[in-house]
Amino acid sequence: MKKNLLLIAGACGIGLLLFASTGSAAVDETKPIRIGAIFSVTGPASFLGAPEAKTAQMLVDKINASGGVLGQKLELIIKDSSGSPEKAVSFAKQLIEEDKVLAIIGPSTSGETMQIKKLCEENQMILVSCAAADAIVNPLAKYVFKTPQKDRPGGDLDLPHDEGKGHHQNCRPDRQRRLRRLWQETARRTGQNRRHRNCGQRGL
Repeated sequence: MKKNLLLIAGACGIGLLLFASTGSAAVDETKPIRIGAIFSVTGPASFLGAPEAKTAQMLVDKINASGGVLGQKLELIIKDSSGSPEKAVSFAKQLIEEDKVLAIIGPSTSGETMQIKKLCEENQMILVSCAAADAIVNPLAKYVFKTPQKDRPGGDLDLPHDEGKGHHQNCRPDRQRRLRRLWQETARRTGQNRRHRNCGQRGL
């Protein structure tokens, strides 16, 4: 729950900071700041969406109890997509066109996120996804972000046998040694060192 709280807090923070920095719209200080959320509260992905919805609402309640943001209360508008990309698109349009939200948190799954990514970009709507697919942010999008780690094993990155290429060539020698020791210890504990040796032998 603590991890989810930090993720949602980061999502809200990114939306508010980017909005403030762009100054793209006038802010009515007499009204609450609206933040949209699309979560799979029910359906196959409810094990993700239900906790996300509860955590987001808990965070908003906590912020409002502390005086809000810059003196304004937050209003969280949660939509239950049930894990459906079609519903996610419909709700995203509603949040953008009717509810006039500052930013959208979610959706809970990568498939839903990919369906609304272009819509959010076209409408300059800040989207902070709770899904992990690398394709959400690659290629880089101006208004679309995500909070989780990449959806591939961390051991696939910055491997010792990549020395002299990629990230390692830009590192100081002492940093290279620390990275190598860190990776070797992680690989030893997770068994990934054997996996990558096999991949290297196969030329993958």
